[in-house]
Amino acid sequence: MKNWKKAWLKELDNITPELSDEVKSAPISMGEDTISFDGETAVKSRKIQKPLVLVLVAVFLCLAILGTVFLIPKNQRVCLFSVEINPSVSFSTDGNGVVTGVRASNRDADVLLSSKEITENLVGKNIGDAVKLYVDYAAQAGYIDLNEIGSAVRVSGCLDKKAEKLLLDVSDSLKKYFTSKGAYSVVVTDKVDVKEFCSRSGISQASSVEEVSRNIISSETLVLVREASGMSKEQLQNQYKSLIGDFGEYIKNNLKANIEIVKQSAEDIKKIYDLNEEIELHENNPSYISLKDYWSVKLLPFISEYEESFGNLMARMETSLADYHDKYGVEISNVLVLKSAKLNFDKLPVPLDELSIWVDGLSESMAEALSEILSDVMEIAGVLDERFAELLELPTTVAEYVEKTAAVLQDKLEKRISANSESYHKLRDEISFSDYDNYVSELIAEYGSLDDYWFATKK
Repeated sequence: MKNWKKAWLKELDNITPELSDEVKSAPISMGEDTISFDGETAVKSRKIQKPLVLVLVAVFLCLAILGTVFLIPKNQRVCLFSVEINPSVSFSTDGNGVVTGVRASNRDADVLLSSKEITENLVGKNIGDAVKLYVDYAAQAGYIDLNEIGSAVRVSGCLDKKAEKLLLDVSDSLKKYFTSKGAYSVVVTDKVDVKEFCSRSGISQASSVEEVSRNIISSETLVLVREASGMSKEQLQNQYKSLIGDFGEYIKNNLKANIEIVKQSAEDIKKIYDLNEEIELHENNPSYISLKDYWSVKLLPFISEYEESFGNLMARMETSLADYHDKYGVEISNVLVLKSAKLNFDKLPVPLDELSIWVDGLSESMAEALSEILSDVMEIAGVLDERFAELLELPTTVAEYVEKTAAVLQDKLEKRISANSESYHKLRDEISFSDYDNYVSELIAEYGSLDDYWFATKK
């Protein structure tokens, strides 16, 4: 008899009530037929014996207890995995190896996990598939060079003996991935305790696997977001500048790349500004109030035509504004926009004919200090695209910081994928399992173990 049947019968014996000798020796009866009269109709009924009722109740109770034992699922085990490539990431899974949570272990992982698509693709997958997918994302972004021989990935598992097969599944999954991509990249696996797992994952020390799992599932995915909690406005802005990179250099490079357009824009703004002054001071300006600029005059009611010389000025202004819009893609919609543009160009520390030389020698710290003015002149010249302008605006709250950080990280990810596309898609011959295993054996022979090889590559 199969083991489960023996266990079932033993459990049944334990929970079934002991019958009395009287019940055991009593013959099985279907009851007595009795006849009763209801008016003129004879009704036949059956009287059920008490011993039979007791047996049926006992069987019912037995089945109910067995249902609670065999049908209600027990608490599932929890397993933890860390993947160290730089970027490094931590996974939490259930006892079957299905990913329940993912958490960036360092800021490089923030770049990958800032993509909701990537994060959502990892959760719910078997750990072997999730790790393989994560490594492929890292390769697309250039964190792993599939053309370089000897790169290594370390996967650490914090799990019980029954779940050790999951770690082997991860190793096999990555081996198949690397051989199919024609990449001699090494997979190092290691079983660790909770303390060591926390150390490798950048997680505060915990007392149990369950506690770490809750941390991974419930905490913010990105390191930068977790660090932002409780920061002051100044700290958030400094952190944001650090994330962008060299904030001053970012501004300087964009200005330098568009310096001739900015210079021409400044000259055109001055011409429009001077033309508007002529309109304001003209003796035939029809406005009797203080607002005599081009835009205010155009709004005057009951003016069908202007005096000839004044009308010529108005026509020139209309043409100049249209030309400026066509040339720079920027509309000067009122006198305040015009005056603001002129003022920002006037604030530049050198004359326009010296601007190119000045930008070449501009220090990054000075570019950062003048970031507001420089971004304004680039905007009026139409060379400050919306995305760049948004990046330059510093956050003032944690919510703004989180939103802007996500945008910067995704921008970094897109640039990395674009820059690494040719290398990632380079044609490589698949590697046979035997050739791959021989390569790994040679490394073990040279370094003593894959663990020793891992530490040697990280020095």
